Amino acid sequence: MANPTINHSTFPATFTTGTAQTVPSSTGNLSVVTVCLGIGATVTSVTDNKSNSYVSAGTRGTDTHGGDCEIWYAKNAATGITSVTVNYSGAVNSAGCGFYDIGSADTVSPLDAYNSLSNQAVSGSLSGPSVTPGSSGDCILTCVATGGTASAPGGGFTLDASTNGDGFAHELNATTSAQTPTWTQSPTDTWCGATAAFKGASTFSPDDDGWRAGKMSAPDSTVSVW
Repeated sequence: MANPTINHSTFPATFTTGTAQTVPSSTGNLSVVTVCLGIGATVTSVTDNKSNSYVSAGTRGTDTHGGDCEIWYAKNAATGITSVTVNYSGAVNSAGCGFYDIGSADTVSPLDAYNSLSNQAVSGSLSGPSVTPGSSGDCILTCVATGGTASAPGGGFTLDASTNGDGFAHELNATTSAQTPTWTQSPTDTWCGATAAFKGASTFSPDDDGWRAGKMSAPDSTVSVW
């Protein structure tokens, strides 16, 4: 199995929901959007200029002070994405967003694990949401929406951006043990978060051990020529 890689990630300095955001032309086969919106707003859909189909990774994280955290993705995405639009409902008083162009992802079912946390207690040390990948080598993306400012991600995660107090981070080549992002928040407040693990594309060769061991049927020897 090939390990997924991040070709590039983009975090607009000024992010406006409902407006097309310009991103570098994509070359990967998985497009992921991580979104943190203000209190009371939720994402309704994500679209791009290549008409890829985006779906939510799962239940969003929400918090009365931090706002809303969501992760959306388009599998087997067409390349050449240069603009992405995040549509929403409710009033948005602040927003942060990350656009990830990921290569070598599974084209059929790339989402390996997902978790979210809502209405977390006031703290300066944030932990989670945790995910446990089913496959080794996953690419994991996480975001937190806070009442304060999130910084210094840990647990093997690398900071991608901090916008409007919200934090965005990733981890590559993850193991199949529980992966838990951690953050520092100042000033302390409540928070929420979302984490998604994406697996790599399957690789298969007819010369693999399963074939040689006779565990797989030989192909039909009949060849038709038209």
